[in-house]
Amino acid sequence: ILENKRLVLGNTEAWEDKNDALIMEKFQHLKKAGHVLAICFNGGDETIHHWRFFDRDRSCCRITFNGSLYTKLSRRKDLITGEMQYLNLNELRGIKTIAIDALPFFKRKQYAVEEEYRAVYAGPEPEKTVAVSPKDIDHITITDKMPDPLFNHYKGFIKENYGIKVYRTTVTQNRDWIKQFDKKAYTP
Repeated sequence: ILENKRLVLGNTEAWEDKNDALIMEKFQHLKKAGHVLAICFNGGDETIHHWRFFDRDRSCCRITFNGSLYTKLSRRKDLITGEMQYLNLNELRGIKTIAIDALPFFKRKQYAVEEEYRAVYAGPEPEKTVAVSPKDIDHITITDKMPDPLFNHYKGFIKENYGIKVYRTTVTQNRDWIKQFDKKAYTP
């Protein structure tokens, strides 16, 4: 992303959440589009869910974008953008009509922790990218599973070459959290 200065919208057919993938397939059919591509951004707080789901190869990072990227996305005429609506099955049953362009923005309530923002392309092009610059990035958080020497290398390289702050996640090991328990009075 930093080197190529672009984000790539992905093919939705390969999504692990088959509910989501099938909704996108329905959207493609209704739009009569040759391709549906999307990019999803997690707006929620960093959670163990994110690291366990997305960090399978132990080299993951979380890029926190600032609002300028979302403004760029929302201004693009070739993209539909928006925040996800999280529903349970009974809530979905209660909806009688859905606008076609709203279809990509429904997801099961079990995913609400993601607080997802999504950009969707529906059209003839098989590839779609979004320009991004280091100024669009607030900071980068790197997995705690990355070896220290490699983490320190990336942290220094990214800070020096792009001016972006880099942190290591503390979700599974936070020294400040543990220290707070040393300061507490305990009762029997």
